[in-house]
Amino acid sequence: MEEEKCLYQTVYDTLQERIRSGRIRPGERLPAEKALAEEFDVSRITIQKAMSMLVQDGYIFRRPGRGSFASMNADKMESRSGERSGDQREAFDVIGLVMEDFSASFGIEMLKAIEDEAEKKGYHLCMKRSMGDQLREKKMLESLMKMKVAGVIVMPTHGQHYNTEILKMVGDGMPVVFVDRYLEGLPVPFVGTDNEKAVEELVQHLLDRGYRRMALFTAPETEADSLKKRIRGYRKMVARHLSEENGAGYLLDSIRSTIPDLKSEKNTDDDAEKIAAFLKAHPDVEVVIAAEFDIAVLTEKVCRQIGIRVPQDLEITCFDGPLSAYGEYTYTHVRQDEEQMGKRAVQILARLIRGESLMDRVYMDAKVVPGTGARG
Repeated sequence: MEEEKCLYQTVYDTLQERIRSGRIRPGERLPAEKALAEEFDVSRITIQKAMSMLVQDGYIFRRPGRGSFASMNADKMESRSGERSGDQREAFDVIGLVMEDFSASFGIEMLKAIEDEAEKKGYHLCMKRSMGDQLREKKMLESLMKMKVAGVIVMPTHGQHYNTEILKMVGDGMPVVFVDRYLEGLPVPFVGTDNEKAVEELVQHLLDRGYRRMALFTAPETEADSLKKRIRGYRKMVARHLSEENGAGYLLDSIRSTIPDLKSEKNTDDDAEKIAAFLKAHPDVEVVIAAEFDIAVLTEKVCRQIGIRVPQDLEITCFDGPLSAYGEYTYTHVRQDEEQMGKRAVQILARLIRGESLMDRVYMDAKVVPGTGARG
């Protein structure tokens, strides 16, 4: 046993010295386990033990399917000789974050949580915004790959097709975690809200308050599953609780101006016309569920223009919502647990970087928060 310890300690010390001296440069791939076993004339188990120690001490990081690489600032680290303290940082690398965008209604709290958790684990965070544009998202991801980041957290853009750069990253074994939106069919861990359950709870809240004629306003379904789940949950509740005899559940799923790369004055005007036409055609609607906060704001603006009083004639509810200047929420809304989403995403990414094989899908509960604009 003592001889085995000496062997893997020798491998550890030798590779550590090569990294710290610059013989193995930051971001450079280390030789394969088989080649190292032949070089040091030891078993692959001994090599694996030494490599695990180097990962834990932050000298190298693993990318499944690609190998082990020297950490970006490992050459500046102090020698540990294989001895690690319990409170040491888990890594000394850069991780990437690509978000569609963020605002007071959704995104800021999650960004703060990601940044804080990354810092706790010893990572530097490089954040980029795709603005909902798949081409821009592709360029952002490519730039992160050129930086040789250790892993990436991605909030995928809305789109009818998968981004080819995401497919390439996944195929190359890059540690990737999806947050907020999941792309069906890809073997990537995910952290986000249980959107189907959340909308079901919102509809139940409205049913409990006596509403029977409601409508869901949303953007069209895309490959990202968040909107799919919200629409599915709404339809399920309508089928279960409403009928022509005791109510109605309408759906307007053609709102486009809230999709970041489709934001324009023309699209906003077009959506306002759609909403106005819908409300005039369905004067029986008692409450609108907006799948996004900006849709709620646009709906209230349209109501003022066509003489519908909010909330006396029509209540508006939504997903997400910022605090008003008076510390209150205007709309009854679904509040997502952004802080936990951000923390868990970093925790899972850190485990992937250490070489663990994970396919976790973590669905967070949300809660319905009453707003001051609710009908009394």
